[in-house]
Amino acid sequence: MMSIRRNAVFLTMAVLVSLQCGKKRPDDGILAVIGDRVITRDEFIRRAEYTVRPPYCRGDSPQARSIVLNSLVAEKLYALEAGERNALAASPAFQSLILGRKEQSMRLHLLEAVTKGKTAPDNSELRSRASVAGREYRLSFFTVPRERIGVLKDWGAAAARSASFDELHRRTGGLGPPPRKVVSWKSPEPPAVHQALFSGPLLKDQVVGPVDVGEDGYLMMRILGWLDRPAVSDQEIRERREAVRRRMEEEKKQAVWDAYVFGLMKGKRLEFQREPFEKMAELMRTLQLPDRKPQDALSLGGMTNDGMAARRTADSILSEIRSNRMEGRPFFTFDGRTWTVSDFLKLTASHPLVFRKRRMGPGEFPGQFKLAVADLLRDAVLNREAYDRGLDRLPAVQRETAMWRDALLAAYHRHRVLSARGTAADRAAGGDRDPDRLLGAYTDSLFKAYNGRIGINVGLLESIRLTRIDMVALNRDLPYIETVPVFPAVTSRPRLDYGKRLDRP
Repeated sequence: MMSIRRNAVFLTMAVLVSLQCGKKRPDDGILAVIGDRVITRDEFIRRAEYTVRPPYCRGDSPQARSIVLNSLVAEKLYALEAGERNALAASPAFQSLILGRKEQSMRLHLLEAVTKGKTAPDNSELRSRASVAGREYRLSFFTVPRERIGVLKDWGAAAARSASFDELHRRTGGLGPPPRKVVSWKSPEPPAVHQALFSGPLLKDQVVGPVDVGEDGYLMMRILGWLDRPAVSDQEIRERREAVRRRMEEEKKQAVWDAYVFGLMKGKRLEFQREPFEKMAELMRTLQLPDRKPQDALSLGGMTNDGMAARRTADSILSEIRSNRMEGRPFFTFDGRTWTVSDFLKLTASHPLVFRKRRMGPGEFPGQFKLAVADLLRDAVLNREAYDRGLDRLPAVQRETAMWRDALLAAYHRHRVLSARGTAADRAAGGDRDPDRLLGAYTDSLFKAYNGRIGINVGLLESIRLTRIDMVALNRDLPYIETVPVFPAVTSRPRLDYGKRLDRP
């Protein structure tokens, strides 16, 4: 029997950063209309900046922005040409993927709704943390496994002596002196560690901990010294205070969300049936592909070569489950309901499992598999909450879902167009980076055919500024890690010589 209560905490700070509505989003104005599809200012910026653009449209020149917009418009045209009646759209794997994308967006917007107006930091705490934000601590540290937390019970007042810190390290299984490291405000430490070090001034030789760092246990730290870089100018003081304020808002948002999720999951229990669990854990272990995260491999809707390999592996496992007549067998009981293996597989079709640990030892998979199932069920509860609030009807959720659906349909249609041109075009598609050489005539024909159904807000386009830095934004702790689809390499035309102007009467 395992309780879900301890596993209620979900979204890490990385997820909060990935949630675009967690920051002030740009005005979501309509940049282009293509039939019944739209491209917003926000989508344009995300598609240009959250994935790598081809060399012919990098940068922030007017020509680069025009090529980006033309590429996104062409993607919508390809999706329209693909239509709603094709092999991909009819695929259960595709339908599950789109459902999963929609529900992931709903959960993120549920987070925003739950935490809205509850993240303002306390001014006195803000001043205290800003006063130490310039510190760079030299630490000695070690981790106490959760099962050995009892060792800390009698440590007590002796903790202030540095010698007792080394002794505790040995008593908890450490060999030699505790390791050392340097931690600054900008270091990518867990939120609990950051709060423990930068909530106010600390003293030399002060022992900090135990700090709960999740499954890894409890962290103990001793302050060896620090280097302070105080903010001097008015601008530096303002910038540092603003950086501290943003981080405190993120931490408070996380705390509010954790409490909300904990309340939803309180009292819900998960109990596995031993024999089916052992068999499913053995089968699921084989879905981990080399050099890929387990949740990537478990996605049945992948459009890449690795995704298709995962699909073939998953199909073979599904065949084994059917051959062993396991589909109807009880797998676990959650919140009073018995779930069969088939029920579990149906849920994972739209929500790939997310494993908390990316690297596992030989005997760790069964335990991590239990946690992944628990997190899957937690997200199912959050989905119900989001549907009850009507978040599936939120325009931002509908646009996010449409973006992924159109991008995948367009990629499918692009492949069909190239295939229709023969194997020479297929070979060229692998190495030719100029889309106009491969698809130029076809894409131009679509711009002409849909000319009367396209509108462009040129004024809004000219107001947008893009970064020149290549970046790929990933949500490492979500079922679907890509923030946006890959950039659509279907045209490199720089001219906006089609459609009508939306910014003119």
